Formats: sequence, structure tokens, C-alpha cells
Amino acid sequence: MKRYIYIALLAAAISSCKRHQDDFNGEGRLAGQLSYYNPYSGEVFNKPIGKKKVCLAYNPSDTLNFIYSCVTNDGGYFQFTNLDRKRNYDLFYSDTIGGIRYTALISRIPDNDTLRLIATPDFSQQNGVAVTVTDPNGIKLQGITVIAYDNHDIYIADSTLLSSNPAATTNGVHSFKTNNYGYDFWFNVAPHFYYFIAPKQAGNLQLTGYSTSTVQPLGIGIVNVPLHPTVQLDTVGIRVTDKDGNVISGIPVYLYSSNIIAESDTPTRAAFTYQTPTISSGVATFLNVPVANYFIRAEKKIGSTTLKGKGTINVQPSILNTATIVIQ
Repeated sequence: MKRYIYIALLAAAISSCKRHQDDFNGEGRLAGQLSYYNPYSGEVFNKPIGKKKVCLAYNPSDTLNFIYSCVTNDGGYFQFTNLDRKRNYDLFYSDTIGGIRYTALISRIPDNDTLRLIATPDFSQQNGVAVTVTDPNGIKLQGITVIAYDNHDIYIADSTLLSSNPAATTNGVHSFKTNNYGYDFWFNVAPHFYYFIAPKQAGNLQLTGYSTSTVQPLGIGIVNVPLHPTVQLDTVGIRVTDKDGNVISGIPVYLYSSNIIAESDTPTRAAFTYQTPTISSGVATFLNVPVANYFIRAEKKIGSTTLKGKGTINVQPSILNTATIVIQ
């Protein structure tokens, strides 16, 4: 009985199919359902895509020149008939759903009437950031607000504000709220270095999470913001200068809790404990750094020259801890 229902749904999709080149005289058939899935939402079920165009082309194809197109019915079902049973065909879909570009491509030889054409976000044409928030035990949390910043000074100001009032109004460029699976995502993002803050008040316990990420022009960035009990704000400011004392902006500064790692690590491997770049004043600011002794490295390659500097800092509570690093 289920097969008859499935065939009936496919038959309803036939009338919307269009042929774009010579008609076929074959007896083969390719049919199935179009759906989409966002692996960065935490959901595990595909959702059918109704009233969207599925294209068919000879394999191999460039996905631009197709022979047939078929608009799916309300349940996402499609069907192509009169195909050559000895030929391999490409079936593909590309369109936006909720402002996100999704793409699907499969290759099949007729007959097959149980195809699953599953579209996923296409990162060859867009970028994005997927965010999760975890508790101190690493469990993903739902309903947590995360604020993104592209300005270091505003990030520092809001971090200070949120450390005492998690409900305060903020000035970030984007706000996330994790879903029932502990995820949220931001697509089509301006490429930049971003700062992320997640404040949370749980009864009398105040939690805060911090993270950073560089968003590239294409691809997906994965950011986890771990929540920890908010402690006394211990701020570290590292000033970077050249040998003549001129401050230098845009230099990544790394803090390490181990001197062995600091000496052996490279910015490529990035086994640092904390990292942030210097701003126009030549200062890199780190928030909520636990009291301890840290090893500092500042390093950046400019053309064929690599500028380097290193030092140490002993972080004390409730003060602005500062150090100057000379790179050359």
C-alpha cells in the first residue's frame, strides 16, 4: 500500500516537468524526493522542499546546461521519464532557502524511483559561522545568547559591562541564540576577525563565555563558546613596538601557560592559551585571564620577513596587567 501512495505522489509531479532539448524515446525513469539538511543546526531530520526546480543533465555535466527540469510537488517529489537505461544522468538542485544557498548533486542510471536528493549549504558560494555554547562539562546549551563583535574596543567595553550585568544592552554586530540542539549559525558574513561573548545568569550564579574566530570569504567557521563562572576581571594588556619604540597594530599576540609550548609552537599550529591581535594603539587586550605566570609571543610574517618578539607576564588579580614586547 505504501508503494502505491509513493507512486501516486510521484505521478502528481510529472505534469510540472519541462524538456529543454530533444525529447527522449527511452523507457527509463528517475524519481524521488528533494529535501534539505543543515548540519550546523544540530537537527537530524531532512525537510522536504516543495515547489522547487530539480534539473537533469547527461553525466558528466557542469550543472549549467541541463536537459530536463522538474518542479517538485508539495511533498518535494519529482520524476523524470523516457530516459535511456544505458546512460548515466546528473540530477541537481541549487537555490536559496531562508537566505542560505543550498546545493545537491547526485548521479544515477535509470531505473530508480527512490532517489534522495539532499541539499546542504553550499560553501563554494558563501561563508558562515556555526556557534555552540557549552557548560563547564562540555554539554551544549540551548537558549543562550551570543554577541559577535568586529571592533576590539567595543568588545572590551561590552565585556566589562556584561561581567557585572549579563542583561545589559550591547553593541555587537550580530546576536545569536542557540536552538534546542545548542546551535546557531550566521551565513553570508563579512570576512573579518570576530570576538564572541556569551553572558548567562543562572539563579545567583553568573556565567560568561568568550571566543574568537577569523571568518574567511568562503567556507564555514566553527566557534564554541564555553561558559565558566564569572570571576574577578583580570585584564592583560600587551603593548607591541618595534626596536625604535613605535607601536605596531595588527600583530597577533599569543599567551601560553607553558614555556615549552611557547618555544616550540608556531602561529600555524597555534597551541596558545589565549590569542588576540593588537589594535591601532599597538595594544592587545585579554579579558578574564586567570592569575598565573604566562609566556608571551608576538609574531607576524610581512612579505618575506618574519617579525618576532617574546616575553613573560605574571598576572595578578583585580588590576590591569601590562607588558611591552619588542618585535624585530
